[in-house]
Amino acid sequence: MKKFDVIFSILCGILVAELINNFYGFSLGIFGWILFLILPAASILCLQLVENIGKKYLFVFQAGKHVLVGVFATIVDLKSFLFLAWIFPQLYLLSSIIIKTFSFILAIIIKYVGNKFWTFQKNEEGVSKKEFTKFLITNLIGLTIDVLVFYFLTKVISPQFGVLFVIWEKLSVLISAVLAGIWNFCGDKFFVFKK
Repeated sequence: MKKFDVIFSILCGILVAELINNFYGFSLGIFGWILFLILPAASILCLQLVENIGKKYLFVFQAGKHVLVGVFATIVDLKSFLFLAWIFPQLYLLSSIIIKTFSFILAIIIKYVGNKFWTFQKNEEGVSKKEFTKFLITNLIGLTIDVLVFYFLTKVISPQFGVLFVIWEKLSVLISAVLAGIWNFCGDKFFVFKK
């Protein structure tokens, strides 16, 4: 495994541990600290596993890398959403959809760079207008999926199962990002970065 793979895996594991530790707004105590040890190691082990399988089935290795890029971008999506809502509370009160759109756009940029140059190894080609246009189309559809799912979960069906709105909203951000991520992987693999 390359040095970058290890470092990026560790970073993703740490960020996921941090996300879990702060998700409910209270400390998880010793369990939270254990996550900071377990998740980076698990991330490295999983990437090593998909790399080994990917020697025979490249798609598996690409999917594993795509998941890591997606996890990283999803955390950036969530954290930038929360940050923008904190920085611009009036805008948040007006429409959380606007803030969600900006956080998603930032995540798109991260996904493009990560998937083009790391997941699909398209280093030799640079950025072409045709490829970038395909990427934008794919991700605009992904943005539509992301925002519509977020809107549906937060405005149409509202919190379910007695979950507080603040938690429901965070779950909605994550669910919408995952569904958009599935679309984006298929688009990236079979439309944007196909060889």
